Amino acid sequence: MKKFSFLTVGLICSVLSFGQVNAQTQQMAPTSTTLTQQQVQNNDAFNFVIANPNTTDPKKFIFETKPGEQNSDYVYVKNASSVPLHFSLYAVDETKTAQGTFALKTKGETKKAVGSWINFENPEIDLQPGETKKEKFTLNVPSDTPEGTYSGGIAAEKVKPDTKNPNILIAVRIGLRVDVKVTANPQPVTKQYTDVTDNSWFQTYFWISLGAFIVSVALLGWSYVGTKKAKKGRH
Repeated sequence: MKKFSFLTVGLICSVLSFGQVNAQTQQMAPTSTTLTQQQVQNNDAFNFVIANPNTTDPKKFIFETKPGEQNSDYVYVKNASSVPLHFSLYAVDETKTAQGTFALKTKGETKKAVGSWINFENPEIDLQPGETKKEKFTLNVPSDTPEGTYSGGIAAEKVKPDTKNPNILIAVRIGLRVDVKVTANPQPVTKQYTDVTDNSWFQTYFWISLGAFIVSVALLGWSYVGTKKAKKGRH
């Protein structure tokens, strides 16, 4: 009975760990509600959203960093159309509209701050209809950067020929704002949830729990067989 109780506890702990991984993985995965920030119509439809939103302003990226430090984050890119699409992922500096509001420069314009600090791990990607990819980018602030707040953005862009003139290419993009506070005393930026795929401690805990689960099942089977043999021997 003691052996059975021990095995039962082991099984329960393992199942609980599976439940925790499942819940957090589902929480970080893109959902139909998350991927609706902006769309273009018909065969141009795609989505570009923040993978792990912050709690201060989830519609933009916020970084606090010292000069010379490196940070990274993730975006989701989804092909919401019915045809394969190719995307360019890149960073740009901020600009102002005629009304004085925030805007992003175009891909080919000079980059002096945020636009030159950010690089995507995969700047060119292809997505099949309905496919979503999680893409990583890295922020490297030069060591000689003066303290202050800098703004810019990242964008996902696709290019298509004009329907009336195939010699003319039309660029369609979705941009996300990035604010970077360069300071000697950066404060942590709180996220709405933790991405367990990048949490080495949690991954270690998961595999230990999986091992415990397998061992528990094996021991339970061995105990059952041993009990049956003992009963058979008495007869």
